[in-house]
Amino acid sequence: MDKRYLVDTNFLVQAERYYPQDIFPSFWERLRENIEDETIALHVTVLEEVYKNDDDLADWMKSVPKFTPVEISEEAFNKYLELCAWAKDPQQGYSQAAIATFEDNHHADAWICAECAVSGFVLVTNERRSNTPNNVKIPNVCDAFQIECMSVFDFMRLKNFKF
Repeated sequence: MDKRYLVDTNFLVQAERYYPQDIFPSFWERLRENIEDETIALHVTVLEEVYKNDDDLADWMKSVPKFTPVEISEEAFNKYLELCAWAKDPQQGYSQAAIATFEDNHHADAWICAECAVSGFVLVTNERRSNTPNNVKIPNVCDAFQIECMSVFDFMRLKNFKF
């Protein structure tokens, strides 16, 4: 099977913000196709973040009929604990607030990093590397744990999104 891609919540949220469905319907159709053919995978924690808002994005996600969310496996849970321990290491330099956000069960970042680490998904995010102590950034975690990570634009180019 070809590579599969696990998307960060910000992929979807920023797509809704910058590529509204009524102006860029071809983008949303291409995204739907990639979800339905399982090129794009959606983690349960990403879906929780999307569904907590009663908005067009949540409605659109509910309209995508054919996909199975990626659940939290025991292996991913153990990797999540490892990632959280890494973030807490004083050598990483993260603030307590940054660590608390990263560890939050209702925040997808640590969970999707853990899933990619154990399942081999490529993580797709709009986040950029940063050395700020105020936020544990996905690309920094991916670098530390040799998790393949790419930007949304790189993904769109790779998968031939045109609109």
